[in-house]
Amino acid sequence: MMSTLMQLNEVKEEFIQSPYVQHLGIQITKFEEGDVQAKLAVHKSLLNFSETVNGGVIASVLDIIQSMQLRSVIKKRCLTVNLNINYIAPIMTETIYAEATITSKTYNTAFMEGVIKDANGNIISTATGVFKILHEKN
Repeated sequence: MMSTLMQLNEVKEEFIQSPYVQHLGIQITKFEEGDVQAKLAVHKSLLNFSETVNGGVIASVLDIIQSMQLRSVIKKRCLTVNLNINYIAPIMTETIYAEATITSKTYNTAFMEGVIKDANGNIISTATGVFKILHEKN
């Protein structure tokens, strides 16, 4: 049986190696069981015509941080079933910070909350997510 630390490192490495996470430029700043944080340096390729971060990028970051948070606890894969985004303020900063919490979890489903903040701690965007937990078939 694999140790919890080994499982946690394996999950973290899977996110680090993800081509999509790399493409966006998401950096994991903390990855502990039940405590995951990430940041994203805003670069020109992430901006929309209004010179603010594209809403799809924000949704992706919130989806990824919630998934990372859940997987840090369950050490299993999961799929997003539903994701609701609240765009509170445009991102006009060089770096954004993301974190998430598990609000409720059953054997098959987890309910999550995610938040993106600027460097001053101002909330930029929030999300709630529902995730299906995938179990290995015997």
